[in-house]
Order: sequence, then structure tokens, then C-alpha cells
Amino acid sequence: MIKVKMRYADAREQTYGILFSSVNVHVIRGAKHNKFAPHRIKVWCNIFRKNPHPGEVKWTNFGSIGGDGEYLDPNNRGTDDPITVTTSAEATCITSDGRNTGTEASGQVYGLMLTVGDPVMLVLPDGTEHGPYVIRQRPLHDPHLEKM
Repeated sequence: MIKVKMRYADAREQTYGILFSSVNVHVIRGAKHNKFAPHRIKVWCNIFRKNPHPGEVKWTNFGSIGGDGEYLDPNNRGTDDPITVTTSAEATCITSDGRNTGTEASGQVYGLMLTVGDPVMLVLPDGTEHGPYVIRQRPLHDPHLEKM
């Protein structure tokens, strides 16, 4: 079981409904996801995004919205889960000498390399553990974490 340390979301992240973000960024590898971009694990609160179309999918100029479930997840899909755990790719920080800084100042200190299928336990800022989750690949999206 891989333990990932989380921090409280900053003010900007909170405006989107993010509760926690991983302290470190991680490279996530898998059969269809062998990118070396840094990914940050994010815990989203769904309870403020009520599903306006429970049981049906509506199409807009921006794609589909709704489906089965009381809430909408960050991808506008219906869910009954009050939280969703995703990964989010971040741009790489480049210094004047062409390297990723990897320092606290850059905000991108690398943690362990993760692989699709790995079991993960989130360690919240107060020390409690949340999970376990397993990293799953989604077509055309960054990997997400599902409850085991």
C-alpha cells in the first residue's frame, strides 16, 4: 500500500470544490499512460454540485452533463459519492539552466512513481488515513482513484 501525504487545498483550488491536494507530484505510469508529466492527486467535494438531471444525460456545447446519481463529479457525470479523487497533470517548472527545479519553491517536489493498478492510501493533514484507493486509467483523461 502506497501512502500519499495530502495538504489542505489553497484558496484558488477551494473555489473549484477541491478539499485536499497531494503534497508532492507523482509520475503515473501504465499501459496507456506512460507520461512523465507531474500529476497531483486531488480530492473533490461533490455535495455542492447537485445533479440537475438525475437519471438522464443532457448534451451542451461543452459535452454531456448528468446521469445517474445525486451529485455531479468534476467531469459532470452523475454520482452518489460525496467525494471524487482524481489526478491532474501539471506543467513542468523549468529553470534558467533547463532543469525541473524539484524544490519547495517550485511547488513540484516529486514523490514516489505510481503505476496504474497501484493501491493508494491518502494521509490527510490531521494524520487520518482515507482509502484505500486503486489507480485506474480512463480513456482520454488523466488517471483517477477508485475506492477498493
